Amino acid sequence: MIIGLLAFIMFAIFPLGGCLKILEAISESLPEPTELRVGFDAQNVNASKDYQYIPAVYSDTKIFDRDNVTFDLYIGGDSRDVPAQKFVCAYLRKRGFSKPIPGTDDFRNIEGWTLLKEYATEEYENGERTERVRIGGYYLDMYLTEVTIPSGFFTEERENFYLSVYPIVWSRDKERWYVEVRNDFDLQLTYELLPDNEVKIYETE
Repeated sequence: MIIGLLAFIMFAIFPLGGCLKILEAISESLPEPTELRVGFDAQNVNASKDYQYIPAVYSDTKIFDRDNVTFDLYIGGDSRDVPAQKFVCAYLRKRGFSKPIPGTDDFRNIEGWTLLKEYATEEYENGERTERVRIGGYYLDMYLTEVTIPSGFFTEERENFYLSVYPIVWSRDKERWYVEVRNDFDLQLTYELLPDNEVKIYETE
């Protein structure tokens, strides 16, 4: 609100180029948010797509002990839309690794993927809904849980990665459970290793 008022006054007084430089300087001087909050706005979600699950993450800090990177994971979606579903799984996926081919990969052992958390469908459906979030023009009641990224996931000084949630369904042909990939929605995150065995996690810019 205050920045908007300042912008209106400056554009009324100064040339365009000068105003843009002033606004840029003000933006750079503002303190960086200390909390990790990604996915709740989700303005880039296409509401016309039938997303199965949409994740969001929250923590009151972006900086964690490398051995205890724990934060809140919110999941929105309705497992009743997926027939023969048994599990809901949250995954981390590093860039350069493709999504699994339905019916082929063991959902607990996918190359380049880290199984962050596994929920029985009943657990997910009966879990506590604590956050009502507007996603792409409609609202989702979000299921809240807590997740921890294993310390072995952090192998580079800085790296981008994805967080996604998928249903796990039964393949009669292959006689196994597999990841059902449809119109999924990925959170794009970045981690950065810091001194003193700490790691910073934030939304990819």
